[in-house]
Amino acid sequence: MMDLDQVRQDIWEIILPLSDEMINQSVGHDQWTIAQVLDHLYLVEQAIVGQLSNEDYEEVDASFVPKPLDFILDRSIKVPAGDTFVSKFEFQSLNSLKSKLDQSRQQLLEIAHRLGPEQIQKKAQRHQAFGLLTLSQWIEFIALHEQRHLEQIKEISQKLQAKDH
Repeated sequence: MMDLDQVRQDIWEIILPLSDEMINQSVGHDQWTIAQVLDHLYLVEQAIVGQLSNEDYEEVDASFVPKPLDFILDRSIKVPAGDTFVSKFEFQSLNSLKSKLDQSRQQLLEIAHRLGPEQIQKKAQRHQAFGLLTLSQWIEFIALHEQRHLEQIKEISQKLQAKDH
């Protein structure tokens, strides 16, 4: 399972040296800014926290075979975000985005802590595209999703720095 904390730390290492102006700068027509990517990550995590908070869980037994989620990292597979998860283009400070992401992560960790390691393996909820996922898979999904967008953030950052030179 991908390390949730490490992926987030990797994102901050790239972004924290950038200015608010840079993270809100577009590198091309119809391409998200870093701020929009960060807001998208927040919107997705917040939606998952909301879903997991409703405690409408199904129990899975030992015969349940979790689906592999590694395909999420394949950026050649384009997945439309859906209007709910597309950040509007508006100037956002790095501090406000970091605060929002820290808050949603804290909420996710509180749910995981409250249930405990055994329960997050046994409790499951349906994902609209992937079917039944255990709560540990939902957490893995968040880490993989952030890893996917980390690559996008790296690309945007490189283009922004190339524009400055």
